[in-house]
Amino acid sequence: ISYSSSYESSAPSRLIMRNYIEKNGNLITPSETRCYIRNDQTGDSCQNAATFIIQANAGDTISMRGTKDHGDCCTIYTRQDQYLNARKLELPAAQVYDSSGTDNYDQGTKTISMDTETFVDSELFSFNSNQNGIKVSEDGWYKVYYTANFHSIYQGDRQAPLTYIRVNGQTVPANELRSTTYIRNDGDGDENHNTASGLVQLEAGDTVQVRVEQEY
Repeated sequence: ISYSSSYESSAPSRLIMRNYIEKNGNLITPSETRCYIRNDQTGDSCQNAATFIIQANAGDTISMRGTKDHGDCCTIYTRQDQYLNARKLELPAAQVYDSSGTDNYDQGTKTISMDTETFVDSELFSFNSNQNGIKVSEDGWYKVYYTANFHSIYQGDRQAPLTYIRVNGQTVPANELRSTTYIRNDGDGDENHNTASGLVQLEAGDTVQVRVEQEY
C-alpha cells in the first residue's frame, strides 16, 4: 500500500494533519503519518506519505483516512493531490516496526527501535528485535522504504529530525536515503514525519536499520 495526501490552509492556522489506512473500517498499524501546517501564507501546505505492507483477504476494503489531529485553525481545508495505491505482493519482502513509539533521541543519535514484525519472508529475510533491523540472506539490490513519526514534548523545542539508512552500523555510501522534517514546538506544531525510499546494494548477512539524529 502507498498513499500521499497534501493539504493547504486557506486561513491563519497552526495544526497537525493526520493520515492513516483502514481495512474494513479498522485502523492498520503501522500506517499513520502526520504533518505540520504553520499558517496560510509561507507555511500553508504539508504532505503525508507512506508505503507499507498489509495482509488482506478477498472482499476486504482498504481506505485512506485524513483528519485534523490537533491545533488551531479554520474549519475549511483544501485537499489536493490525494492518492491511494494497492498492489499485490509478488516478491519476497519484510516489514518491521516500533510498536511503542518511546525512543528519545533528543540532542543525540540513535538507531530507531524495531520490536514487531508485520511480515517477514524467510526466503530472503530474518528479523531479530535486538538488532532493530532486517537481515538479508542473498547478495543483490533491494528496494528499501521507511517512515518515521516524531513528537516533541518540550516547550519551545524547535528542531529538524534527520533520518537515514544504516547497514551493519555504517551509513550507506553515496545513498543514505536521507529525510528531514521540522518540529516547531510542543503544542500545535509538535509532530511531523520523515519518509524515504530507494535502492540499496546489500550482501548476504547485511542488516538494514533506520537511524535518527537531531540535525539542528
